[in-house]
Amino acid sequence: ADPAAARTSFEDLSSELLASSFVSGTQMAKVLAENRKLRQELDETKKELDNAKKELQYKEMVKKMIDEDAEMHTRYWLPEEHQRFLVGLQKFGHKDMKAIAEYVGTRSTVQVRTHAQKYFLKLERHGKSLGDLGLLDGASSKDGDEEESACS
Repeated sequence: ADPAAARTSFEDLSSELLASSFVSGTQMAKVLAENRKLRQELDETKKELDNAKKELQYKEMVKKMIDEDAEMHTRYWLPEEHQRFLVGLQKFGHKDMKAIAEYVGTRSTVQVRTHAQKYFLKLERHGKSLGDLGLLDGASSKDGDEEESACS
């Protein structure tokens, strides 16, 4: 299945056919031209296949990285994440979950919304509110000056 050997044997066969007068020179030229064209198409197809394989490997690697990262952040919030969540509440208010998620940086909007719901329920159980923590009026100032006040 060596391509060079196949090419040589095809060329040898072509020469033999031409010499034995089974095929005219014009017909042989057409066959050889078609053969070259098919080889070029085969080479191009092999390159496309190699590129597709590389792209697939890259996508699989990215998916694996995303899955591994998701496993690390599926359940428990790190203290640093919760602190950024609180600062985000102060900066963006309790309704802008997308902005808070972007500020936290390691959690999706859905994860931030769920965390907020649980956090608000916990505050309620302890008889506190966002206003008690100074987090209710946060959306009015988005310049970041209150970053430390929500962390204390």
